[in-house]
Amino acid sequence: MRRAEHALDGRPESIAQVRRFAKQVLADWGCDDLAWAVTLLSSELATNAVLHARSSFTVALEECPEGVRLEITDTSPRLPARRSYSAESTTGRGLRILNELADSWGAEADENGGKTVWAVIPWETDERRGRADLAESDRPHANGLTAEPTDFPRADPVLRWRSAA
Repeated sequence: MRRAEHALDGRPESIAQVRRFAKQVLADWGCDDLAWAVTLLSSELATNAVLHARSSFTVALEECPEGVRLEITDTSPRLPARRSYSAESTTGRGLRILNELADSWGAEADENGGKTVWAVIPWETDERRGRADLAESDRPHANGLTAEPTDFPRADPVLRWRSAA
């Protein structure tokens, strides 16, 4: 299994660096079909690290049989929690997006007092995933829209997602 890691300083500019890192690693691995979902989720988790942990953090990508495992490790002991926000709120959608696009996800405290939030993004093609194509009704949906690259322009899916919400 291949693994790539990148340490960042936790400034807001780090979020764009995470997106570039994820896109480049997936391109190097020939996993372009996962770029949209992995980039969106890595951006959401990095944003949470910047806003809530307020510390440096590490992003890691690792190939696994189910897809690509994304990890964001920061120094905050506070585990993610879903909160209720109004429909007009400009925050609070990250964990919902994570829940829709990842096959599985979780958070684990580490021995240094921080945590790792992880997600497994499933393979997008039959050849990689080794199972039949999902029926349209079985695909992940967010706010009634199918969560697929064709629903959002690929130039910057994070900004497009937020402006559409």
